[in-house]
Amino acid sequence: MRLFLTTDEACALMTLMIASYGWNATPVMELKVPDASPDAGGEGQIIYRVELEKRRRSHAMRYETRSLADWGGRAPRDG
Repeated sequence: MRLFLTTDEACALMTLMIASYGWNATPVMELKVPDASPDAGGEGQIIYRVELEKRRRSHAMRYETRSLADWGGRAPRDG
């Protein structure tokens, strides 16, 4: 089992996160490995808890947590 991304895969993932969530490059590059937990709904979906540090914000609002769903091949389609 491969545990690391190639440089091209990491760049593609970073680009996808920036485009999908509107994050800047620096917080994405500094992300730690997220915590993963199964969805409480029992559909086999995995939820990743991602912690972001937004350095330009005031100290009180600098840290933020997002929950990202991994749908795998069953991702809902728009429209």
